[in-house]
Amino acid sequence: MPATINLDSIGPEQRKQLGIRKPREVTSISKDEQRGWALKVLALMANLSRTERERVLRHALKVNKV
Repeated sequence: MPATINLDSIGPEQRKQLGIRKPREVTSISKDEQRGWALKVLALMANLSRTERERVLRHALKVNKV
């Protein structure tokens, strides 16, 4: 069985020298926070028609993929 090293025990300089990146820590939002953000975003688009909102949201999804 190979030995493993805890990434937290290695300093940033040593990780850089070894070419090891620390994995990105994922933070998720709760359902209530998600609903709140959705309402805030839709409130900004309140003066747009339904087709305009769809178009803007499709573009936002496209930009988010980059």
